Amino acid sequence: MSVVASNSFLKISGSAYDNDLKLLIEAASTEVESFCDRQLISAAITDELHTGRGTRVLFPLQWPVTTLSSVSIWDGDAYTSESTAYVTILDEKGLYYPAIDQIDNATYSNWGDTVNGIKITYTAGYDTTNWDTDAITTSFGVPNDLEWAVAMIAALKWLEGRASEGRMGKSGINVGEQTILIERFKKDYSPQVNNILRRYSRKGF
Repeated sequence: MSVVASNSFLKISGSAYDNDLKLLIEAASTEVESFCDRQLISAAITDELHTGRGTRVLFPLQWPVTTLSSVSIWDGDAYTSESTAYVTILDEKGLYYPAIDQIDNATYSNWGDTVNGIKITYTAGYDTTNWDTDAITTSFGVPNDLEWAVAMIAALKWLEGRASEGRMGKSGINVGEQTILIERFKKDYSPQVNNILRRYSRKGF
């Protein structure tokens, strides 16, 4: 969600409140990550330990997985590096080992079940490069519905602030094509936002 898009979404002209909007977008994004219990903004995950199940698929704790930087497997004495070329990223969530075309080259035939015997470093999350300057049409790889949910949360935070004369005592206010019911959702997200965030939540409740 960009500042340009936020201005349009809230029908704010000029750039006087751009810094405030940036803070609100960051706050909303952090809030969404907390709600979903996931790393949604692209970041490097270093030396994450896993215990395999003797199968060929391993699921990192964060997703979508965009790159796999290193894999190390405990050999009984130390972690030894395994080529990432022997691993295939499946549907941005799973790591398939060994890759179909690397069965003869890989050291093992599956992810072993040694406790914490697998160590991986990877990058996961959605790319939000230049989010604070580019328009909403810029392709970040962030799903549209998730971006909309962040926009709605940021909009509610904006409406609570002094810059918009607050929202206390109001039952609703127009934002773009919609009317946000204020008192009803003062403490919780709207049903639409909740439904979207559940789809991206680790628990999926």
